[in-house]
Amino acid sequence: MSQQTPTASDAAGQEPSGRPGRYPRTFGGLIASMIVMVAVVLAFVFARSLVTDEPDIRTPDAVEYLPAIAQVQTGDYDAVYPSSLPTDWRVTGFTFAPGDRPSYGLNLFTDDGRFVGIRQADRDVEDMLAEFVDPEPREGEALAEPVLGATWTSWSDAGGDRAYSATLAELGASGDQTVVVFGDVSLDRLAELVTLLTIDPVPDPERPATGGGSTSGPAAD
Repeated sequence: MSQQTPTASDAAGQEPSGRPGRYPRTFGGLIASMIVMVAVVLAFVFARSLVTDEPDIRTPDAVEYLPAIAQVQTGDYDAVYPSSLPTDWRVTGFTFAPGDRPSYGLNLFTDDGRFVGIRQADRDVEDMLAEFVDPEPREGEALAEPVLGATWTSWSDAGGDRAYSATLAELGASGDQTVVVFGDVSLDRLAELVTLLTIDPVPDPERPATGGGSTSGPAAD
């Protein structure tokens, strides 16, 4: 039997065996495909952000602030601090800057993760309010009862920040001191913290505390 040899015209009309058929590719088509893929990925990420339960910012861990207060008290500095904390609040930071005009502060978080700060310094109240609240805060009502022998005036701004401030004259060895308690919480919650403020010596942890409320730090989670 004779075997017929394919001609050049026959070979040109057939695709090589094992290879897919060719189709036209353009640069514009590739770009369009990439845009569609990116859009799908972005849509997926956005959808996850709507349903995820993970918080965007993690609340810092609690720190033991009473030993730090006790330490600065040994240097004749009268730090204004909370003898106890509202339920489930925590102190997350302590700062103290010694010198001719020392200053001190506490960072706190509420039970629902909102920030509250306490700042004490030998400065004008206007300067401290401008730094920690607003350059032109609105003055509100003062607390009905004095705390540490001083009147505490309330402040607020358009962004939702609120504060109480007081100037404590001749605060022991520290001299005149301005204290600002501020945060993005209600004035009632700030007032609760203000009423817990004291300058009493931190009790020795080896001796049981007498009278008053609890002097322990925030409970660890």
